[in-house]
Amino acid sequence: MAKKSKKTAKKKASKKKKAETAGPGRKTAYRPEFIERAARYCSQHGYTDEKLGEEFGVTDRTIRDWKKKYPGFAKGVEEGKGLYKTDLNFLARKNLKKSITGYEVLETTREPSKKRGKQAVMVITKTVRRKIGPNVSAARLQLERCDPDYQPKAKIDVGDGTLQLNITVGKYGDSGVPPETE
Repeated sequence: MAKKSKKTAKKKASKKKKAETAGPGRKTAYRPEFIERAARYCSQHGYTDEKLGEEFGVTDRTIRDWKKKYPGFAKGVEEGKGLYKTDLNFLARKNLKKSITGYEVLETTREPSKKRGKQAVMVITKTVRRKIGPNVSAARLQLERCDPDYQPKAKIDVGDGTLQLNITVGKYGDSGVPPETE
């Protein structure tokens, strides 16, 4: 019986050694070049873990596992996502500023010209510069969020079912717009 236990012990040791070298489960689909691709997808398109998984042919769970197992991959994904958020914040600020101040657009009208053979040729018939006026709601939103002295004209509070109307005039008077500074 002692011989059997030695053989069994050797088999167990052999199996343990194989498991350490080969690893459990199937071979990983991860490749080091995924770091750059994942960073690019996240920074340019705002990919989530789920969308990255679709791109690489794995599940979002696998993407999370790769981020835990491969620090370079995790860093690439997080930096990419950070760049995307920074770009979105920049665009939001830029577009909010345009909405508050107004902007101009160039509108072009194209119409088909006389037919030449079977195909009509589109020709520019009119170009107009159009002014888009300021958006008052965007301006009010900016003031409410960023100017501690700004108070809306009227505030309605319906707390316990009783309607209470508090009217306050902000620092800038009825117009709600700061005076020109000299």
